[in-house]
Amino acid sequence: MIWHFEQAIAIDPNFEKGYIGLCDAYTWLSSVGAVNPVEGNQKVEVYIRKLMRLNPNTSEIYSLISGKNYWIDWNLPLALENTHRAIELKPNKADAYVLKGMILISMGCIEEAFDALYHAQRLNPYDEVTEYCIGFLHSLTNENDRSMQLVQKSFSTLSLWDAHFFLSVETLCKLNRFDESWAIISEKDKLPSYGYIMPFIKGLFYSLRGDSARAIGEVAAKECELEGKPQMGMPFYYYLCKIYINLNQRERALEYFELGIQYRATPMLFAVVDCGFDALRDEPRFQEALRKSNLLGHRPESKAKYKRSQITPQQAEPVSYTHLTLPT
Repeated sequence: MIWHFEQAIAIDPNFEKGYIGLCDAYTWLSSVGAVNPVEGNQKVEVYIRKLMRLNPNTSEIYSLISGKNYWIDWNLPLALENTHRAIELKPNKADAYVLKGMILISMGCIEEAFDALYHAQRLNPYDEVTEYCIGFLHSLTNENDRSMQLVQKSFSTLSLWDAHFFLSVETLCKLNRFDESWAIISEKDKLPSYGYIMPFIKGLFYSLRGDSARAIGEVAAKECELEGKPQMGMPFYYYLCKIYINLNQRERALEYFELGIQYRATPMLFAVVDCGFDALRDEPRFQEALRKSNLLGHRPESKAKYKRSQITPQQAEPVSYTHLTLPT
């Protein structure tokens, strides 16, 4: 994918969509540790500067800056400011509302996040990523039946997405639908591309079944690998934290939570609201790790119009914001 974008701008150095594609690719790959986050961040900054020279005041540029602020920098207030600017410049930009929803989740603004995500869905009703994000938010608040209804709709198109895989397995187990959960695991286990993540998924499954020996046995080798080579951005510390929470081993879970924050495991962006961390929430180490992560204290004044139990795609209305300029 990256090669194609690079070839496009080599042919036409003023081809804006090529730079947009590279920014999106490096932002996502950096956030999940697939490329070195420092190097990826530098590349994103270079491509954004190039875009600003070509066309300095577009919604796409502010969306890219917001994505970098959020997924790589974990700077929630700045990410939200730039998302608002992107929406001002292009009010029907559905993906900007999706990003806004994700940022608001990280801030702990559940109702506002639902507002943003449902508005994105009205703007682009056939986008399964938006539907997945709504289902993901329901899972964070332990509304598992509704979560599964939404996530199941995107099995065919998002089935290669690790986050979708993890959420499907976890949510089915929470609903005591263990046979269905294992069927998904067995199907993915046949694909070589899932080899690196499969021990964590199986460990999660066994931990939710209460089978401590099998759960720890699945991840033991991966734990040894991580001790010798920490992984920046990768979700492994998050998976391990969840597994040890399920096994009621709080000290081990706290250790992995702290490592997940330190190495910016992307799912930790949602730790403020993730019900899966409720068993640790009162622990001083948990609160201190969140404080150091800069994920606390950013909850803006509520502008949500509806409680989530009342929200339908027809009800939620867009919210207007005052003009925001690009921070230097």
